[in-house]
Amino acid sequence: MSDNIPFEIQEDIIKRFPAQSLVRFRSVSKAWKSLIDSSDFVAQYSVQHQHLLVRYHHDSDKKYLSIAYDDTFPQHKVYLTVPRLVNGGRIIGCTHGLLCVYGHCHNSDTVMAVVWNLSIRKSVGVVVIDGCLYWLATDKITSDRCDNLIISFDMTSEEFTEVNLPDSLAHQTYLNLSMCKLRESLVVLQRDVIETEIVVWMMEDGVPKSFINLFSVNVNLPLASVLGFTKSGVPIVENCGVLVVYEPYSEHRDNFGIQGRSFTFSAYPYVETLLLHDQTYLRVYNDI
Repeated sequence: MSDNIPFEIQEDIIKRFPAQSLVRFRSVSKAWKSLIDSSDFVAQYSVQHQHLLVRYHHDSDKKYLSIAYDDTFPQHKVYLTVPRLVNGGRIIGCTHGLLCVYGHCHNSDTVMAVVWNLSIRKSVGVVVIDGCLYWLATDKITSDRCDNLIISFDMTSEEFTEVNLPDSLAHQTYLNLSMCKLRESLVVLQRDVIETEIVVWMMEDGVPKSFINLFSVNVNLPLASVLGFTKSGVPIVENCGVLVVYEPYSEHRDNFGIQGRSFTFSAYPYVETLLLHDQTYLRVYNDI
């Protein structure tokens, strides 16, 4: 880039590039390397390059596939290689562009957690990330009655919070409920086995106890499940090992061209980030 361009303008241009490109740009000049490596740049880096991570089983192999969340969705696909620190680990969750995987180290009986930056393909073991965790739970009211609710844990304030569900969800069979994220809101999915549909409930404006019924997905087959949503809020559905985008009102389906074993699919939206960029690759932190 020309030296005639003020560095402030260079910086504004640089921060618009994908994370993987920025890692390569560090070799252009000392000034660029110093900028990209700075903690302020890493913390403030936020581009609109969004992706969907899909994990599924195909034959005996476990596949990790990144799909670009852009106008080509779901055509632009890239297969990823799981970090060798983890062999077939369980995905705990995804936040700030980082995926947390829990399982056995490669060729070892040691069990550990690994945080993986999907954009720059860097992973480290046992680190703490700001954010909130949510999970479904049951509250035993009497010997013959249990109510469903959501427990949240703020990893910054280290506080637990209970989120009560509407009566129609609180008294539902626990196995018929699951959770995911729609844009920046928490969503509860309610499976109605009799009607062969999945009802989508969203927490309104992030206010606990305030859930609205968005729509129902008529899956027609009891083996279908909603894995997540596109950027526009359209459900992503796995039905008998086939992944499709399902428009709930027209019931139109767009096939991803991906097929695997039923009930092995999971999907996680993520954004590109430079977090972990300053960490040594495959470094393990033992102080917990």
